[in-house]
Amino acid sequence: MQNSKQVLVIDDHPLVLDSIKSLVEDLCFDVVTAIDAGQALDKLNANPFDLILLDIGLPDIDGKSLLKLIRMNYEKIPVLIVSGVLETQEVMWMLEHGAQGYIDKAAPSNELSKAIIEVINGGSYMPYEIKSAVNTITDKKEAISSYVGITGRQKEIIGLLAEGMSNKQIAAKLGIAESTVASHFKHIFPALGVHNRTACANVAKELGII
Repeated sequence: MQNSKQVLVIDDHPLVLDSIKSLVEDLCFDVVTAIDAGQALDKLNANPFDLILLDIGLPDIDGKSLLKLIRMNYEKIPVLIVSGVLETQEVMWMLEHGAQGYIDKAAPSNELSKAIIEVINGGSYMPYEIKSAVNTITDKKEAISSYVGITGRQKEIIGLLAEGMSNKQIAAKLGIAESTVASHFKHIFPALGVHNRTACANVAKELGII
């Protein structure tokens, strides 16, 4: 291990942040900390990093949105998700969006150290119980759709939107009211974090929902 490697730890809980910082320093890596997405992005702009440890529950924007920004702008930096909630669908979403690993922040320090070393050296890491659960899911689209809150009917609507259909055409195709289609889009847009029809189709394709 080389002490020149730089690690960015992002967590809004001071005790957790200090604990992880101490553990990473014990591994002879240099550590920079951030308590929210704004600080994290500022520090990413100012410093080169070899690893990001990311908590998914942040006060300004959620960790999913921050992971998207990191992957768009700093695609070569590996990301290890450190979360207090280990749900299979959530893990699937994070892996689909470029995270190299996922671990419970309550894990023993030796397990967290192992995950950090594995990911910073170009590997990936997932606890056995989560890896086993993920391997049992054959339909990744269904897992991701469920996690972001997109129903089967809404996937149909997004698919027709991606084909270039208007709300009126979608309604006629599915045999539902045009107002019902509009109501679905009022849920779909915030669920996917978009504000227009083009972005909706693009993000849905990126996630593998359609």
